[in-house]
Order: sequence, then structure tokens, then C-alpha cells
Amino acid sequence: MTMNVSVVNSNRYSMRVETIDLTASLMANVTQLKGVRLGFNSAPLNPKEGEGRSVGGGLRATPITFPPTQNTTFQMDFNLAYETTPDFVDDLAFAELLQGCGFLYAPRRPMRVEYRANAVVDFFRRFGYTPRFVDDLNVNCPGPIGQQLMAFNLTAYGLNTTVPRRSTSTTNRIATVGRVASDAGDADFDADEDDSENLAIEWWPTH
Repeated sequence: MTMNVSVVNSNRYSMRVETIDLTASLMANVTQLKGVRLGFNSAPLNPKEGEGRSVGGGLRATPITFPPTQNTTFQMDFNLAYETTPDFVDDLAFAELLQGCGFLYAPRRPMRVEYRANAVVDFFRRFGYTPRFVDDLNVNCPGPIGQQLMAFNLTAYGLNTTVPRRSTSTTNRIATVGRVASDAGDADFDADEDDSENLAIEWWPTH
């Protein structure tokens, strides 16, 4: 997945960033998953706030300079990777993915991904300081992941799932400083679906 990263440098001087390292976790939607039975004979799920599993990350290893008091946009590759727990019916992240992609008898919905990023800034590196920030973004089910889930006979693993309705629609993305929200709505699982997301960051002035 490609992320369009928008950085606002609010300082009066330019800022050179050597690398940006980002990790992400898929967070369980407590309201939507509470009481859901992932397996035919399993106990209902009872997720707690803040529960999530690592689902990958991204790295920009090429240095980039942000001009003073300007907005700069660049692309960053983000790799999604997740391995289920041995017991499918208790895997909250897998349940979140299945429900978000429409496999749990509910309409597809956005899923919340919490990201943590470390930025190596040339100026701060001299003092041994690495700026860090934490935020989240909402993503609709990426096309390739939906296709992979469709390829499995999930009921053969004892999962109480259904095949989601295929439909086509346009996903509008609204970028705000520090957060991204995606309009809810069904999306098909075409291989050439636009899987880019927008991420906005603001560098606060330093004194």
C-alpha cells in the first residue's frame, strides 16, 4: 500500500529528515466486535479498548528536506503483513479484518490502524534525540487482502463467515493534520484498486 504523506514544517528554517520508520497495529473495534462469535461454536468475543496486533510497517530510507513554513507531500511504501494466532476463533485482529472486509454478516466498514513513527532528523541527531509520534488512520479493506480472503474456504476452518457482496463504489479520502478519515462504503476487490492512503503530519516549532 502506498501512503501519500503530507508534512507541514511550521518552523522558520528548513528541516532535513534522514529516515522515517513507521510501524502499525490493527486495533479491534470494541463496539462492532463485542458479542460476535467468530467460530460456529465459539464463545462471543469480548475485546477491550486498546487491543491490537502488529500488521506491518514502512520505511523511507531516502533523505528529504522540508522547506520552512511549507507543506511537502511525498510517497511512502507501507507493507501489510499479518499471521493469525493458532486459535482462529480468539484472534481479535483477524476478526477485525474479517468484519472490516465484510465476511462477518455485516457491511464492510473502515478499520482503525494505529501507527508509531520514528523520524531521524539531522539537527536533532546531533543531540541523540529522535522525534516520535503516535496517531491513527481509518482504512477500508485493501483490494489484495479482500482477494486473499475470498480465496480461502473460511468455513472449513470452523469460522462463521459469509462471502461479502461484490460492489463498486468510490472511496473518498479526507486528509487532516495528523489524522486521516476514509468515508465508509463498500468497495470491490479489484486487483487494480487504488490502495493509497493519505497521512498528514505536522512538525511543531522548536525553540
